[in-house]
Amino acid sequence: MENRCGVCNYNIPMYHASMHRIEENGSLTSYHMRCEGKAAKLKPCVDCGEHRAVCDECAESDE
Repeated sequence: MENRCGVCNYNIPMYHASMHRIEENGSLTSYHMRCEGKAAKLKPCVDCGEHRAVCDECAESDE
């Protein structure tokens, strides 16, 4: 199973280097290494608390 990047929303293949943020609810948000700068600036979604530019659960964009 592949994860989608929390910044660009593209799949992160298992064999690619990536970084992860542990959210307050214990889930992981993954990011491409090339998206590291934007990932550091993301604010959590007010509804679910995950640090994503495109929030799948809430269907909101905060970029």
